[in-house]
Amino acid sequence: MNPNMSSNSRIKSYFNFDPIELIDDIVCAVSQYINDGIESLAALLIQLDNNEETRNRVINKITELMQDSLNRNSDLFELYLMRNIFVIPVDVDLASAIDSAESDQSFDVSNNLSHENELDEEIENLYKKINEQKLVYLSHLKNIKENEIQSQIYEQIISRVPILEKLLLEYQELPQQKLDELVSLAEDCFNLSKNAKSINDSEHLLEFHKKSFNFD
Repeated sequence: MNPNMSSNSRIKSYFNFDPIELIDDIVCAVSQYINDGIESLAALLIQLDNNEETRNRVINKITELMQDSLNRNSDLFELYLMRNIFVIPVDVDLASAIDSAESDQSFDVSNNLSHENELDEEIENLYKKINEQKLVYLSHLKNIKENEIQSQIYEQIISRVPILEKLLLEYQELPQQKLDELVSLAEDCFNLSKNAKSINDSEHLLEFHKKSFNFD
């Protein structure tokens, strides 16, 4: 789109504004919406991927594709509007049409400016609410990831419950005599271990005494 391009005076006087400037404003607004969307995507990728190089490569590629698409389609958009919408047939009496429009519409400039200011303020408030909701969304996303990790831990614990229940049931089904035998066997193993240690210590002591004597 040529920044120095302007509608001819006939079209501007008929519509009471320059259609080219309107189209530029529309394209700028679309560009701003694209930038806002890319910023939101970048914030989301920070939560999902800690690799800065990968994030930058993705964002740069998306920005390039979106900008190329905007440049290409904005030119087509401008051509279509200027050829099909903002066009006045040559047989139209422009002077009478302008007089008729001025007689049918009475514009209060001060009221229009006040209304525009109100709209700007409303748009700014909407942007604030959108940014607040973005933060809430990112917070919820973080909580969801943490809950997923906790859920995986709980699932692992729950998957082991049947094994623990089976072992407990088998333990409860053992007769008392068998339990007493197992306890006695454990005590015997413990006593044998102590006796073995005592015998081993005695052997080491005897060996030490042998070495302390001098034989001719």
